[in-house]
Amino acid sequence: MRATSVEISTIAAGGGSIARVDAGGMVHVGPTSAGSKPGPACYSRGGSLPTLTDANLVRGLLDKTNFGGGHLTLDEMASREAIEAEIAGPLGMTVEAAAALISAIAEQNMIAAIEDMTMRKGFDPRDFVLVSGGAAGGLHAANLARELGIRKVLIPRAGSVLSAYGISTGISNSISGRSPSPAAINLASRRLMRCSVI
Repeated sequence: MRATSVEISTIAAGGGSIARVDAGGMVHVGPTSAGSKPGPACYSRGGSLPTLTDANLVRGLLDKTNFGGGHLTLDEMASREAIEAEIAGPLGMTVEAAAALISAIAEQNMIAAIEDMTMRKGFDPRDFVLVSGGAAGGLHAANLARELGIRKVLIPRAGSVLSAYGISTGISNSISGRSPSPAAINLASRRLMRCSVI
């Protein structure tokens, strides 16, 4: 079947992506997510594991008093405690260094995904514009572009809600049916054979 489609590559790099240290001492960000409930530790909704949002808050990149248009006040102390307990403490580093590490790993995951979509398919990412999406996409887009040699970054006006906008306005078609029976196929074939070509 031939149909128009858009190739999409997804990775765990959202704000709720949980950071953890594995048994070998390596830090990973995602694929497990805190989602919006309980969410990052800084949401004060019961989440206690460090996320990319917690790292960005500790790094001073988020406005803790006006997050989500002022609908949520972020708890920086909760972020610091989560990062200390799960990353900084086990690795013997400062909370600030651990927060920077979490962000760097998430960005490397994003870069790897872009490379999969471009370089590994014979395209040079420098020939493209990087379009940023996601609530904190703009916080990471410049670093990604710099690393990949991309000269232009586009942050749409509604970039922070790009996925939500897309799913709410996307055209959805559903095709369902049953496979024809062998008898129906045979009948259709016989009728087709009786047709003459003009």
